[in-house]
Amino acid sequence: MNLLSIVKTLLGITDDSKDMILTLYIDMTMQQISNYINRAELPNELTYVAAQMVVDAYNEMLDASKTTTGKATSVSESGRSVSFDSSLATMAIERRIEDRQKQLNSFRLPFRRG
Repeated sequence: MNLLSIVKTLLGITDDSKDMILTLYIDMTMQQISNYINRAELPNELTYVAAQMVVDAYNEMLDASKTTTGKATSVSESGRSVSFDSSLATMAIERRIEDRQKQLNSFRLPFRRG
């Protein structure tokens, strides 16, 4: 099962109407985790950790969108458009990294300068 399928299952989404925004959250989360653990590829053991981080960040953004407005970023694909405040999304994902530091630290490599 790929990460998008896992996230959709956890969120109870059965169609593809949210695929574009979820894919953005997945990509942002994967990048944040990769940066944190100093690895280009995520170990398979972190798949469900990443999925839960995406779900948590997505839910946080849904809650925030009900109470705040901000600079929107628009993405269009195949006649569909998604708008969101990417700075809020980034902060939500960074909070997920902080929440799961203990889990992620066991996969973290020492930082090596070029």
